[in-house]
Amino acid sequence: GDVLTVGVNLSAPSSPLQAYQFDVLYDPQVLQLEATPVTTTGTLSAGLAAVTNAVQPGRLRLAVYGASPITAGGTLINLKFRVVGAFGSGSTLVFNGLMLNEGNPAAEGKSGKVTVRR
Repeated sequence: GDVLTVGVNLSAPSSPLQAYQFDVLYDPQVLQLEATPVTTTGTLSAGLAAVTNAVQPGRLRLAVYGASPITAGGTLINLKFRVVGAFGSGSTLVFNGLMLNEGNPAAEGKSGKVTVRR
């Protein structure tokens, strides 16, 4: 039942970013999205607008845009999940369809894993 905040990190971009989008796939038997599944406070995306679609269990669709370009690396955005899995269970977080500035520069997302420890 604990809330887990997962920071999505970005390496320094080769050109200023004004928009990005991606999907995150996860195991809904282990993690469930919070009612507000993302937060930009204290991240590189502070001041940008974030739009989410979480209709399909196990999939979060996210688009972020605005007039304040991102020019540095760091925590891009935070994802918020509620842990519902049993001790020892885990979920891979798969990042699909990552697109920065409508495809320029090219980008690649790297998957991660969450394991329930308590």
